[in-house]
Amino acid sequence: MKKSSKKINFLLIIIPIILVIIGISILFVHSNDKNKFKYKIYDKVDMDYKFMNKGYYYEELGGGVYHYVITSGEKTTYGYSIDIDSVTKTDDKVKVIVHETSPDGIENSALTYPYVILELYENPKKIEIVDEKGNSFERFN
Repeated sequence: MKKSSKKINFLLIIIPIILVIIGISILFVHSNDKNKFKYKIYDKVDMDYKFMNKGYYYEELGGGVYHYVITSGEKTTYGYSIDIDSVTKTDDKVKVIVHETSPDGIENSALTYPYVILELYENPKKIEIVDEKGNSFERFN
Protein backbone atom coordinates (compact mmCIF):
# COMPACT_ATOMS: atom_id res chain seq x y z
CA MET A 1 0.00 0.00 0.00
CA LYS A 2 2.83 2.37 0.77
CA LYS A 3 4.42 1.85 -2.67
CA SER A 4 1.11 2.64 -4.32
CA SER A 5 0.68 5.82 -2.29
CA LYS A 6 4.26 6.92 -3.11
CA LYS A 7 3.52 6.48 -6.82
CA ILE A 8 0.34 8.53 -6.52
CA ASN A 9 2.15 11.27 -4.59
CA PHE A 10 4.91 11.28 -7.20
CA LEU A 11 2.36 11.59 -10.00
CA LEU A 12 0.53 14.37 -8.15
CA ILE A 13 3.79 16.31 -8.01
CA ILE A 14 5.21 15.54 -11.46
CA ILE A 15 2.02 16.03 -13.52
CA PRO A 16 1.56 19.71 -12.52
CA ILE A 17 5.25 20.37 -13.21
CA ILE A 18 4.92 18.86 -16.68
CA LEU A 19 1.77 20.89 -17.35
CA VAL A 20 3.52 24.12 -16.31
CA ILE A 21 6.48 23.34 -18.60
CA ILE A 22 4.14 22.59 -21.51
CA GLY A 23 2.16 25.78 -20.84
CA ILE A 24 5.29 27.93 -20.79
CA SER A 25 6.57 26.39 -24.03
CA ILE A 26 3.19 26.95 -25.74
CA LEU A 27 3.19 30.60 -24.67
CA PHE A 28 6.75 31.03 -25.94
CA VAL A 29 5.97 29.51 -29.33
CA HIS A 30 2.83 31.62 -29.82
CA SER A 31 4.57 34.83 -28.80
CA ASN A 32 7.23 34.24 -31.50
CA ASP A 33 4.86 33.29 -34.35
CA LYS A 34 5.06 36.73 -35.93
CA ASN A 35 8.87 36.56 -36.04
CA LYS A 36 9.15 33.17 -37.73
CA PHE A 37 11.01 33.16 -41.02
CA LYS A 38 10.88 30.05 -43.16
CA TYR A 39 13.66 29.01 -45.50
CA LYS A 40 15.33 25.88 -46.84
CA ILE A 41 18.96 25.15 -47.70
CA TYR A 42 20.00 22.90 -50.58
CA ASP A 43 23.69 22.06 -50.50
CA LYS A 44 24.03 18.67 -52.11
CA VAL A 45 21.67 18.82 -55.05
CA ASP A 46 21.79 17.18 -58.44
CA MET A 47 22.16 20.41 -60.35
CA ASP A 48 25.20 21.00 -62.48
CA TYR A 49 25.83 24.68 -61.90
CA LYS A 50 29.24 25.92 -63.04
CA PHE A 51 29.63 29.47 -61.83
CA MET A 52 33.02 30.93 -62.64
CA ASN A 53 32.84 33.84 -60.19
CA LYS A 54 32.28 34.13 -56.46
CA GLY A 55 28.90 35.72 -55.73
CA TYR A 56 25.22 34.89 -55.91
CA TYR A 57 22.40 34.57 -58.39
CA TYR A 58 18.73 35.23 -57.76
CA GLU A 59 15.86 33.32 -59.31
CA GLU A 60 12.13 33.75 -58.72
CA LEU A 61 10.47 30.37 -59.19
CA GLY A 62 6.88 31.55 -58.81
CA GLY A 63 4.35 30.65 -56.16
CA GLY A 64 6.21 32.68 -53.55
CA VAL A 65 9.46 30.70 -53.86
CA TYR A 66 12.79 32.48 -54.37
CA HIS A 67 16.20 30.86 -54.88
CA TYR A 68 19.57 32.39 -54.12
CA VAL A 69 22.43 30.32 -55.56
CA ILE A 70 25.55 31.29 -53.59
CA THR A 71 28.82 30.22 -55.18
CA SER A 72 32.50 30.22 -54.29
CA GLY A 73 33.45 30.41 -57.96
CA GLU A 74 35.71 28.07 -59.90
CA LYS A 75 38.27 26.09 -57.87
CA THR A 76 41.16 24.05 -59.25
CA THR A 77 40.98 21.07 -56.86
CA TYR A 78 38.52 18.98 -54.93
CA GLY A 79 37.93 19.73 -51.23
CA TYR A 80 36.37 23.19 -51.40
CA SER A 81 32.86 23.70 -50.06
CA ILE A 82 30.44 26.44 -49.11
CA ASP A 83 27.77 26.22 -46.41
CA ILE A 84 25.26 28.58 -44.87
CA ASP A 85 25.99 29.32 -41.21
CA SER A 86 22.93 31.47 -40.51
CA VAL A 87 19.93 33.17 -42.05
CA THR A 88 18.34 36.00 -40.05
CA LYS A 89 15.58 38.44 -40.81
CA THR A 90 15.08 41.90 -39.37
CA ASP A 91 12.17 43.96 -40.67
CA ASP A 92 12.52 43.73 -44.46
CA LYS A 93 16.21 42.67 -44.60
CA VAL A 94 17.60 39.14 -44.72
CA LYS A 95 21.22 38.53 -43.75
CA VAL A 96 22.95 35.32 -44.81
CA ILE A 97 26.32 34.30 -43.40
CA VAL A 98 28.20 31.64 -45.34
CA HIS A 99 31.30 29.63 -44.52
CA GLU A 100 33.75 28.57 -47.19
CA THR A 101 36.05 25.62 -46.57
CA SER A 102 39.37 24.92 -48.30
CA PRO A 103 40.97 21.48 -48.59
CA ASP A 104 43.11 20.37 -45.65
CA GLY A 105 45.86 18.77 -47.69
CA ILE A 106 46.79 17.86 -51.21
CA GLU A 107 43.80 17.14 -53.38
CA ASN A 108 43.38 15.84 -56.91
CA SER A 109 43.32 18.51 -59.59
CA ALA A 110 39.92 19.12 -61.08
CA LEU A 111 37.76 22.11 -61.74
CA THR A 112 35.02 22.34 -59.12
CA TYR A 113 32.28 24.91 -58.52
CA PRO A 114 31.13 24.85 -54.87
CA TYR A 115 27.69 26.35 -54.31
CA VAL A 116 24.74 26.24 -51.98
CA ILE A 117 21.11 27.17 -52.68
CA LEU A 118 18.97 29.15 -50.26
CA GLU A 119 15.23 28.90 -50.82
CA LEU A 120 13.10 31.69 -49.34
CA TYR A 121 9.32 31.78 -49.15
CA GLU A 122 9.02 35.55 -49.18
CA ASN A 123 10.87 38.12 -51.22
CA PRO A 124 12.94 40.36 -48.94
CA LYS A 125 13.34 44.00 -49.95
CA LYS A 126 17.05 43.66 -49.20
CA ILE A 127 19.36 40.68 -48.85
CA GLU A 128 22.94 40.74 -47.62
CA ILE A 129 25.14 37.72 -48.21
CA VAL A 130 28.54 37.76 -46.48
CA ASP A 131 31.20 35.32 -45.36
CA GLU A 132 32.13 34.88 -41.69
CA LYS A 133 34.68 37.72 -42.04
CA GLY A 134 32.04 40.15 -43.34
CA ASN A 135 33.13 40.11 -46.99
CA SER A 136 30.12 40.68 -49.26
CA PHE A 137 29.06 38.42 -52.10
CA GLU A 138 28.25 40.23 -55.34
CA ARG A 139 24.92 39.67 -57.13
CA PHE A 140 25.40 38.66 -60.77
CA ASN A 141 21.88 38.87 -62.21
